[in-house]
Amino acid sequence: MGKSFACDIEVNCSLLSVKVTGHASAIDMLNSYFEAIDTAKNEQVKKILIDMRDLYMGYESFDMLNVMHILEKRLTPFKVARLVNNQFRKNTFLQEIASNKNMLLRNFRCENEANQWLSL
Repeated sequence: MGKSFACDIEVNCSLLSVKVTGHASAIDMLNSYFEAIDTAKNEQVKKILIDMRDLYMGYESFDMLNVMHILEKRLTPFKVARLVNNQFRKNTFLQEIASNKNMLLRNFRCENEANQWLSL
């Protein structure tokens, strides 16, 4: 894991909550998604809330494409809400990639809105 990167995962009933903080490389994010997906499968949870508000994504668009390509089939069974920060361009780009791949992944700034979307 990258310097100062952390990933904490909790299961709350039918929701998997993931909090990622620090400075992340593409491999950090890939590994945290793998861990979250494995935990969700083991706990039979289909909804994931990822809090990225205290995260700096230290990788560029090309790496984001590769990460999403690798995660595409693994994330498809899940509904993923991401709480994002002011890295607007990167977060928007990632949501567009997910949308083009027909993945249920959306960005939110408000936790209540994210939870409402997940409950639909």
